[in-house]
Amino acid sequence: MGATTSVVQILRDLGLLVASSLGFCAALIYNFIGSIARLFYYAVISRIYSLFHTFFWSPCYIIVSNSLQLVLLPVNIPLRILAGTSMQKIIGRANSWTNGFVLTTMSQYALVLMIFGVVLGTTCGVSLGIVHSIIKVPSVVIDIPILFWVRILSFVKKLVYRLLPFGSIQPKRYTDEGVNMPTPSPSIPPSDILEPLFADIPLTPSSRFDDTVWRRQSTSSKASVLEMASKLPSDFFQQKYSTTDIKTEQARHQARAQARQHYQSPAASPQHLTRDDSSHSSTNIWDRYDELPSTLRTEGGMSTLYSRRPYTFTKKGERDQVSKLKRSN
Repeated sequence: MGATTSVVQILRDLGLLVASSLGFCAALIYNFIGSIARLFYYAVISRIYSLFHTFFWSPCYIIVSNSLQLVLLPVNIPLRILAGTSMQKIIGRANSWTNGFVLTTMSQYALVLMIFGVVLGTTCGVSLGIVHSIIKVPSVVIDIPILFWVRILSFVKKLVYRLLPFGSIQPKRYTDEGVNMPTPSPSIPPSDILEPLFADIPLTPSSRFDDTVWRRQSTSSKASVLEMASKLPSDFFQQKYSTTDIKTEQARHQARAQARQHYQSPAASPQHLTRDDSSHSSTNIWDRYDELPSTLRTEGGMSTLYSRRPYTFTKKGERDQVSKLKRSN
């Protein structure tokens, strides 16, 4: 009996030892898991939460609060002026039942206004559609060009410029009386024809006309210039030539015509420009083969038509006729 009791006691002690060992191991495992969970929370979850709060929750809260203040601005302005409060403070200080009642009332008013607007728009649209189906509206497009507005703007500017006092004021030019401003001299030298024409024009103290310097008259008008231009001969602006030049040009022209008939290849033909021909063609700017008429404008706006004098004779006997005319003159 005593042996049985001792065996049972030993087994009980072993069970308690095993149970305490299991409990200790479970506590160690729990503490280890808790430590790992806390470490994971502080290392990962807390950082994710801070990032979410910083980059998502705070901006959304700011946007929603500012939008709510903007929506409630028509209500908050009179409340702030009259009672010194706002709708946010009233909702925050009131209880839940009052807040629910206010929100329900506002929702009802918004719904009623929306329904009224939809009904009004539908009624107006249907009535206008019926009217347009009965009475046809012409498709008329009024297109106002941009030039119209530009002209209106320019007209307004001119009108303002005429009405305001500074429009009639002209800037004064201050010059020294002791200094005579010379008139710029033209590049055309005086000739035997221009000298007697300009001799009758009154000269200013700052201008003169002699054999070496010819200055344009600053007081000459357009009418006087046109009158003097009408007195010029018809061949004033044409090149003067002699009988030698005509003979040389005629001989050269005949030589080129014979060369074109004799030579077949362009390279062998003397028609190709030599050094003398190129220099002559580059320095001679007068058109010897142009038979187009020229005009000279006069004072009355009319034009005097005259033909240019030919320099070459394509037909036989023309040179003799010109020589006879020169001798008779």
